[in-house]
Amino acid sequence: MIIYPRKLISTVVLMAVAGLLIAIQPVLAAATAQGVALNAGANCDYAALDITLTTVGATREYGLVTNEAGDVLEEFEQGTGIPNFSGTFVNYGILLSPSQPAGTIIGSYAYIGETPPSAADTAEFFVLYECSDSGANDVLYACYGPYGTCPQTAQEALSLIPGCDVLLPIPATAVGGAFVADAPVYWKPGELTNPLVTIKAGNTARVIGQDASGQYYKIIWVCDFVWVPKAAVGPNYDAVWNGAPLPTAVVE
Repeated sequence: MIIYPRKLISTVVLMAVAGLLIAIQPVLAAATAQGVALNAGANCDYAALDITLTTVGATREYGLVTNEAGDVLEEFEQGTGIPNFSGTFVNYGILLSPSQPAGTIIGSYAYIGETPPSAADTAEFFVLYECSDSGANDVLYACYGPYGTCPQTAQEALSLIPGCDVLLPIPATAVGGAFVADAPVYWKPGELTNPLVTIKAGNTARVIGQDASGQYYKIIWVCDFVWVPKAAVGPNYDAVWNGAPLPTAVVE
């Protein structure tokens, strides 16, 4: 009979347990984004993407479509149909509900990999476009990369597009405001936009001043000057504006 030293037995047992733990470790998923484009069939009720990527062991996917007013037009999280894939997945389709009027700015976002996602295991894709019923959409912004690279909503993407602060004559007296209620948008006081645009409560905008009646604020929204009911906007208490009073000057 061979008697093994107690220390040797302990070492052998520890090595065996370590080997077992290594053997049962799950294979980590990986997804790498390599490109994105708006699908040729996209329009005002179908926010389809063509996504180029490589996946190994991916298990989940997520989609989100929003418009410039902050409305969620579609959102889902589900098991992915492309767990192991390399190439361009054409027509990653996302139906919108409700269908949007022509000219609406739409943000289409998707990720493939894991839920919860991380940069190590999930690829994301985003396209911002002005929709057309004929399919002649105007792509305004596109992004792809590891999770955390891209904006996820139309409003986030619009804030990244340069030009508003340069092209618009913003007076020094303009102050940041926050919407305390949903607000219909007017192209001039008393005249609603057509199609109607509604800014959801919780959004923020630069307030320029008020009209002569004192019922409307003139604001900057999506790189344009529009009007909203005064009662729908209050001070913005973020770290930039700190609740600064909104301007009371009458503007045209």
